[in-house]
Amino acid sequence: MIQLKMRAAMSAFALATLQACGGGGDSVVASSASFPISQALDSYVRDAKSSPVSITATVNGVPFAGSGTISESIATTTFEGVTAFQKNSTLAGTLLGFGQSIPISSTSASYFDANFKPLGKTDSAQYCVTTSTTPVPATARIGDSGNWFVYTCYTGSSKTVRLGTIAAMYALEPDTATTGILKISNLFSADIGGSFNATATLRLTTAGGLTRLSETALVSSVVITVTYP
Repeated sequence: MIQLKMRAAMSAFALATLQACGGGGDSVVASSASFPISQALDSYVRDAKSSPVSITATVNGVPFAGSGTISESIATTTFEGVTAFQKNSTLAGTLLGFGQSIPISSTSASYFDANFKPLGKTDSAQYCVTTSTTPVPATARIGDSGNWFVYTCYTGSSKTVRLGTIAAMYALEPDTATTGILKISNLFSADIGGSFNATATLRLTTAGGLTRLSETALVSSVVITVTYP
């Protein structure tokens, strides 16, 4: 049962996470500076790298811990009849706990137009297409938040069976005098009821530099968190 719940959570993790819950340091400061939020989100979707990560999970209150690797790459393809950049992301690792060793893996592909604006996302079981976008301001301050885009998700590319929608949002939280914590959240709302959410947490500088901190997914009684070194 634990392995079944874990596989379901990893499927959600693959779909909902754009890529990287964490937070600021011990001394949190609400910076008064402006942050280049549009540039940051653009850099975020363009970034592709491989990195070792630590992984923790809780299933029905049972803790697991382990490690793995996130691998990313970008290629050129077509998506929905449009020339697109395809960003491939794979998380592979092992969790230990409750007397079990559980291999985990998730693979997804995100698609972007020539300006790296989101077109959609797929994994082995779901096919999502961007159906609306909200212009992101050039700059933001601590406490600002907003909508980014919405996916409509189906069981396959024929789009005959709709599963629900994923709404992507961003928020800028306090960290230091020259940095803020950027959180990119994805909320999946199923047409038949129920939801899950995933959050990427990054540190953003006033110059637009990004550092990945963590990614987390919450699906029913399962919480999975990936933390970068």
